[in-house]
Amino acid sequence: MIAVATLFFATSGAATVTDAAEIRVLCPVALRPAMSELLPTFEKSSSNKVLIVYSAAGDLANRVDNGEAVDVLIATQAQIEDLTVRGKVKPGTFAKFVNVPTGVSVLKGAPKPDISSVDAFKRTMLTAKSIAYIDPAVGGPVGIYLVALLERLGIGAELKPKTVLTKGPVSQAVLKGDAQMGISAVSEIMSTPEVDFVGRLPTAIEFVSYFAAGTVATSREADAANAMIGFLTSPSNHTLLKSKGMEPG
Repeated sequence: MIAVATLFFATSGAATVTDAAEIRVLCPVALRPAMSELLPTFEKSSSNKVLIVYSAAGDLANRVDNGEAVDVLIATQAQIEDLTVRGKVKPGTFAKFVNVPTGVSVLKGAPKPDISSVDAFKRTMLTAKSIAYIDPAVGGPVGIYLVALLERLGIGAELKPKTVLTKGPVSQAVLKGDAQMGISAVSEIMSTPEVDFVGRLPTAIEFVSYFAAGTVATSREADAANAMIGFLTSPSNHTLLKSKGMEPG
């Protein structure tokens, strides 16, 4: 589930290798499509390098709560706010980043099911051969929401035998044929060309993950971390974020 990417770029201008900071970042998997394009630009312009770990938001928040040595945490707004109150994230560094809606996907070219209303969504879920979404046990906000939603709609028990809980990207379960359809972050769906985006969840039951960033209280590179957060949340990146299925925070 956890993927680690280390990005190295040549320094520029008057900066030297010894001037460069190494910024350790924890980031939700749903944001990877945007981060993979934003980080090289930041590294090139700042001469810093970024070490990033992707996982579920709940897992990342727990790691900071348990004292992991990192500089920047990107998680849900509620998690960043809670960690700030408890002294794990530096006060004054909280910054809204992106909002990511939840959608449904199927294998590319497969018939697109009807999810145009709550009733249609329920019928589609009940007639589907199999459905995949992130295991709520790993702390992904979509998985946690879906468990409660399906119970509220009265179909949780019926869907349980044909539900595939994933530890990583839901789209991979659809690609491998493990599930007929997936429910996950729209950003993940749009970054996987082998699947088709069916649509967002109906308005009455839609779920949006609100992500924010903050500098971890124990960071040894606080200035560089703050600069990175400022870069990520800059209006100049809004067009890119929207192209990845995200809405600027």
